[in-house]
Amino acid sequence: MRKLLLVLAIGVILLGACAAPSTSPIPTETPTLNPTETPAPSTTPTLVSTPKPPPTPTPTSTPTQVTPTATLVPAAVFKPSLEKRYEVSVEEAIVYGTGGTKDGGRMELLLDLALPDTGTDGPRPLLVHIHGGSFTTGSRWPQWDAAERGWVAASIDYRLAGDEPLPGQRVEKFFYAIGGESGSARDRAFVASLEDTLIALDYLLSRADELNIDTNRIVLKGESAGAFTALTVAYCADKFEVSGPTIAAVIDFAGGISETFCGGATAIDPGEAAVFIAHGTEDTVVSYTRALSIVDGATAAEITYEFHPLEGVGHDWLGADQSRMVSLTYEFLDRALYKVKDK
Repeated sequence: MRKLLLVLAIGVILLGACAAPSTSPIPTETPTLNPTETPAPSTTPTLVSTPKPPPTPTPTSTPTQVTPTATLVPAAVFKPSLEKRYEVSVEEAIVYGTGGTKDGGRMELLLDLALPDTGTDGPRPLLVHIHGGSFTTGSRWPQWDAAERGWVAASIDYRLAGDEPLPGQRVEKFFYAIGGESGSARDRAFVASLEDTLIALDYLLSRADELNIDTNRIVLKGESAGAFTALTVAYCADKFEVSGPTIAAVIDFAGGISETFCGGATAIDPGEAAVFIAHGTEDTVVSYTRALSIVDGATAAEITYEFHPLEGVGHDWLGADQSRMVSLTYEFLDRALYKVKDK
């Protein structure tokens, strides 16, 4: 089996990788990244540990899923639905904190919060969405699809390059590693997005009792620049002594981990967050090789992961199979968060 997987992995690398991973902390292949909604797949996962026939539609390539041998968590634990079943209320433009700017000011940071009506059931898992846009554009939007399945779901705004952000003491070591105040506005925005995500998590967890949040099941979801931020919070922040809550899983749509400052996917340590990876093989904005690197890091650390190489897809990954990718995402989270590893 290992030989077969090795052959498959080599085949993917030869066909999909058109350049070595960039050493930039954030994607630099083009000036901006387009903010997007939920991406679409061209593939269906195959379970590596227990092979089974793939469900329809027939994939154009074979994604990889690695999940530890597991048993179900106790029935008393609230488990979100794989289908939309809950009524949802949305609170928009909630001020979750403030962030510093280079002129010495402070700016309000906003989020949208979607809450499912699960009655007395709970506590519910938390999903925090971080939008894309090359750290120069983009904005939050309510995460209806997660809340309708039983998730407490937040979507955050964060300081962008045009805000001339000045990250604070909490992320000081990371900030100075990328150049401090002399760094570009875009690089400073990357660090600010890390700080702002942590501020958002602090705010949401301060309301954990009120919102009925399961603090052991926190998921970060991001696309493009937002995925860089999510991956950095989960796997790299601790390298710079940046404190934050434990992340249970990351949803990575076309992101990557900084090679220069985090060591790429070598930043992933055993026992860290599970990761769902979807990346177009023809992506010229964020190189597909970044996804392959994350797969290597996840494999080496023996964490749970699922990889969807989207054959022939670039950085604009929306398409006819969008609903299928949404389903695959929540199926992965169900396996990763609601099963416990056997001893």
